[in-house]
Amino acid sequence: MSTNPKISIICSVFNREKYLEQCINSILNQTLSDFELILINNGSNDSSGALIEQYAKKDSRIITIHNNNGTTYGTALNQGIKLARGEYIGIVESDDWIDRTMYEKLYNKIVEFDADIALCSFKRHLPGKKILDENRIIKNCSDEDLFSIYDYPYLLCLNPSIWTKLYKATFLKNIKFEENCKFCDTPFSIDYFFSTYKICAVKECLYNYRQNNPSASTANNVTDNTITKIVDAHILAKQKLMEKNVYQQFKEEINFHAAYVFEGWYKRCNDKNRVYFLEQCRAYFNDIKRDLCFEYKYFNSSLKFFVLNILKKNYKNIYSEKYNKIALGKIKIYEKIKYSDSSTTKILGITVYKKIQAQGLTTLLYLAGILKSKKDYYKNNISIYLLGIKIFNYVCKEEKFAQLVRHIVKTEMHQLIHNDMTKLVGTKINRALTIQSQHQKVFPKFKGINRGEKIVIIAAGPTLNYYKPIKNAINIGVNKTFKQNIVPLDYLFILDYPNCKELFPLANNYRPNKCKKFYGMLQEENHPYFIPDMACPNNVYRYYVNNSWNDLSELYNYDLSNLPLPCFFSVSFQAIAFALWTQPSELYLVGCDNDFSKHFDNSPLLSQDETWIKMHRVRTMDGYNKLKKFASIYYPDTKIISVNPVGLKGLFEDVYTEEYLREHKELKTKGVKIL
Repeated sequence: MSTNPKISIICSVFNREKYLEQCINSILNQTLSDFELILINNGSNDSSGALIEQYAKKDSRIITIHNNNGTTYGTALNQGIKLARGEYIGIVESDDWIDRTMYEKLYNKIVEFDADIALCSFKRHLPGKKILDENRIIKNCSDEDLFSIYDYPYLLCLNPSIWTKLYKATFLKNIKFEENCKFCDTPFSIDYFFSTYKICAVKECLYNYRQNNPSASTANNVTDNTITKIVDAHILAKQKLMEKNVYQQFKEEINFHAAYVFEGWYKRCNDKNRVYFLEQCRAYFNDIKRDLCFEYKYFNSSLKFFVLNILKKNYKNIYSEKYNKIALGKIKIYEKIKYSDSSTTKILGITVYKKIQAQGLTTLLYLAGILKSKKDYYKNNISIYLLGIKIFNYVCKEEKFAQLVRHIVKTEMHQLIHNDMTKLVGTKINRALTIQSQHQKVFPKFKGINRGEKIVIIAAGPTLNYYKPIKNAINIGVNKTFKQNIVPLDYLFILDYPNCKELFPLANNYRPNKCKKFYGMLQEENHPYFIPDMACPNNVYRYYVNNSWNDLSELYNYDLSNLPLPCFFSVSFQAIAFALWTQPSELYLVGCDNDFSKHFDNSPLLSQDETWIKMHRVRTMDGYNKLKKFASIYYPDTKIISVNPVGLKGLFEDVYTEEYLREHKELKTKGVKIL
């Protein structure tokens, strides 16, 4: 056996004599043979201990440990991780078995992407020889790029399956299993998911998870102690999310997973301990009882009423259809509001209009994009109306639906409900689906990727020439700013095709493999600012912006993975929206001047027409004002700082460079912050 194997595989064994041979044989027969197998006999009182010693004598890759008095599962796994010598670490449960190619495929993937975790899916083997393919866990995950839990938050809804993964040893050794937690996999999954942005996937079912084992933790051997432990594990997982300040962002997923697990355990409870178990569940769900923003996003009706009945202590009616209908009528999602108040009425500090806009439901265009389907819109007026109720029922009571929708979406939904739909629907939906399809390829992987970092927006205003680089900052430039020699750019956004046409060959070759490039598109291909495919090499990202050149109602969209980026007459706003999407701690605006006649390189503006220049300044100022409001609601932890502000003074936090102050002596320097 190699002293430094590629993989260390850890298997904790407790009374698994019936299944152990199948498990060990599946590991020893792996197509990747350079591994060590750490078998931990964790206090077994059957023949499991003797069996693993027999295997160790035959295969030098096996290391055996005997905890004669037994330990917790988490303690045994920590013991194995500490002893592991491999570059990567895998975990197999002793009553399961694996595909012979599993670790070769995971190893090749994790090395290819230099990831911290590689994951696959599994098959669930149920009583009665029933097999359930669980490929849904990763079917939507990318297998062509790295991702994180911020890209696919629904992963928290599903089985934590710590055994379907291959972990980088240096990454895993900084994380420990909770040794006093019986069901330690759930809190452990929170630790590893929120400790890395470097996850990759092999989209195959390579692990066989046995649930037809009468002695398994998922079997019907439910006791009061077991009930307490399963709830305690989920409480610990929720606490970890709170400590990481991400609970509000992932509360839908973590509470769904808990409800799904608790419902399954409830069905296995004996009558004598069901009430006790539901009391434990009630304590867990108590924080969502009065949370008006909790949407039960992933819940079906049965699971939702399971939780609602728990919260109302209606334990005897936990699955009563009659009770469910009564309860539904009593749920108060929001107080009644007049449709004209949607832009001023606030729920937890956020206006109703803002909340809907953040979810991408302000127009039929975005509604269609989110639903990902055309067919629902080609039926009849009633189906459209009912579909709208389903989407908006968390905002207001049904009797106010029509008024509120007409106000929010102006004429589009109104036309859809009352007029001939064919032309309107086809154009809007196709456009929305095109935007969503493209943005799903681009933006999920960047969500939260720069969390806690400093980001500098490098725009083309003249004050760029006075900028002094900030150390260890991430630089995002726009249009021709890649030609400045002050700082190298990590990202570049370009939209203006006519004025940048001659620059594209240079831009395409700028910092290859180091600067990620984003080339914008408007929603009509015949628009003069649309960047054609011929100008784009294969390694650039394409994105869409709003077509609201003269629409002062334009707003920022929170979900870039589904919706277009803002326009406001400047590509700088697309760079800013992207920067916020990556969640920095500080966002510096450099060269974002809102009152100038030439760029940093003395090149003229797009037009010298005074009317156009005035409109440009009005639109960009509108963009910065809306940026301030948007960021204060959705990114309150990101500080926005204007460097040498021109036209933006006092809007954000202002700082100046010493060189700029020397040349602008008219500025009062007392109390001025120096960069």
